[in-house]
Amino acid sequence: KRHGWALIGVFPAEGDTGQPFTYTVGLTEQFLPELVVYGLDQQSAGALLNTVAANMVDKGELKAGDRLADVLTDGRTLAVVDLDPADSADLAMVHTIYGTLLSARQVVWPDENGKFPWEQWNCVHPQRISGEPPF
Repeated sequence: KRHGWALIGVFPAEGDTGQPFTYTVGLTEQFLPELVVYGLDQQSAGALLNTVAANMVDKGELKAGDRLADVLTDGRTLAVVDLDPADSADLAMVHTIYGTLLSARQVVWPDENGKFPWEQWNCVHPQRISGEPPF
């Protein structure tokens, strides 16, 4: 209630091949899309999503294709894609609380050179892209 959203982290058990992901719950009540990020550790994902969610609450809804230049301290930009409806089950707590997922966006992070997975990405950490690359 104090912040307007909560974060849910989903991390594979040891030996599982799934990717960790973290998502918001509560932005729906503010008529905003929920947010998800794949492939980051809990601390990094939480910091990223809290910053992006706060910016969205202050400045308005993020759309697919938006780039966020003011989140990462090293100047790299983030990208936003629509979450593929086939992946909506990943946001299980949103479904539990609201009955359905009205809208969600994936926040996509770049490699150390600022490249996204659909570009000449060079990163040892995997990142699943749920929706269609906007660029």
